[in-house]
Amino acid sequence: MAGSLAKIVFKELQQINKKSLFDDTAHCEPYEEDNPLKIRVMLTPQDGLYAGGQFEFAMEVPEGYPTKAPKVSCKTKIYHPNIR
Repeated sequence: MAGSLAKIVFKELQQINKKSLFDDTAHCEPYEEDNPLKIRVMLTPQDGLYAGGQFEFAMEVPEGYPTKAPKVSCKTKIYHPNIR
């Protein structure tokens, strides 16, 4: 199961890296060579209060994906009511 899940996640990462989300830039890549389900996400907003900032998130994709949601944590210190 892990091999086929890794292929699904890899394909989704390629799609994200090809296009911008809401005019923001996004770049995703695995951060552990031996575990492609641990992903580093870099976002750079183009508009709004956080425009021009770079924000790093860590995402762990569980075995039950897509039924089970990934766990996401913000690695960049940010003052926002919805981000810890």
